[in-house]
Amino acid sequence: MATMPTKCPACGAGTHVKLLKCPSCETEVQGNFPLSRFSTLEAGEMAFLETFLRFRGNLKDVGAELGISYPTARNRLDALLIALGYAEGMDTRANRIEILNRLKNGEITVSDAEKMITGALHGCAPDTPIDNEKTQLLRALRIFYETQHIYSSALQRKLRLDYANAESIMSQFEQLGIISEGRDNQRRQFLVTYDEALELLGE
Repeated sequence: MATMPTKCPACGAGTHVKLLKCPSCETEVQGNFPLSRFSTLEAGEMAFLETFLRFRGNLKDVGAELGISYPTARNRLDALLIALGYAEGMDTRANRIEILNRLKNGEITVSDAEKMITGALHGCAPDTPIDNEKTQLLRALRIFYETQHIYSSALQRKLRLDYANAESIMSQFEQLGIISEGRDNQRRQFLVTYDEALELLGE
């Protein structure tokens, strides 16, 4: 079966459906029906969405099924949300996708992209590279994976941080998908391997 075109081949504008026909009784319905946002997805995006739903949103299982790493699965989910028009309110995730797109297009260097992603995690605009705290984040990451204890108190003790800075690091690791959220006094869990965490930090 042929795939329904979602863009005009002449001008590139989105298409609408003008005629619907029942294959059973041949009844036709004419009108001007806009396409669903899901109709505009590319084949690869739709396949990822179906896999995501089949595994109930578990990105680790999605990655295993598709043969991709957790960070890659997360980035594909971000790209899918943007394709569906849900970029508003994504904040850090949307900024990260924008930065990666600029890197892909050759507009910035790998080094610039790493700095900008770190800046996005601190609430800075995508055009604002910053260098601070990268070493601190890497040290905190190693402490967590070596001790297997994901507590802000461990960072306060080993890195001599105050409570606010230790919690800030915890929050950044949450946003990156490295550790689970702290809810109802439940123990936090690692969501990725150490190597995948390094990849998320741009190492």
